[in-house]
Amino acid sequence: MKKFSLLLCTLFILHGTLLAAEQKAVYDLTTGDPQKLEKFLLKGLKVLAEYYKKEKIDYHMAVVISGNAYQFFVEELKASPYANDNSLKKLQPSIAPRLRELAEVYDINFTMCKTGMEAREIPEASLYDYVEAKKMKNVYLIEFQNKGYAYMPIH
Repeated sequence: MKKFSLLLCTLFILHGTLLAAEQKAVYDLTTGDPQKLEKFLLKGLKVLAEYYKKEKIDYHMAVVISGNAYQFFVEELKASPYANDNSLKKLQPSIAPRLRELAEVYDINFTMCKTGMEAREIPEASLYDYVEAKKMKNVYLIEFQNKGYAYMPIH
């Protein structure tokens, strides 16, 4: 009985360790509000990634970009519908390096709805190089959620 109890406890501990070994979330980013972008994406994802690193927990995070959020991921504003947006021109130098940090340092996957991008006439060449724009938003969201990613809206 003692061996059985020890085996059972070991299995519970291993099961808990395996569950905590990987955390996955997909963020549905539609907001064009710079304050929400700052709070929930630029600060929020970095804090979350730092937490998982500190706790030695593997994590996978993805951001699906659509709605009014397109503007934040256009590198070449001159070649986009945002060419005359002076507030975005002022904001871009402060958010651009932080978005790149999320992609490159924290390995966050950025995908953009190709359908909405085309409807807004945003050339793919104007996007930051770490942004993928091959599928529509719903395809990305379905694929990530079917792979076990928790759905997190940022609207």
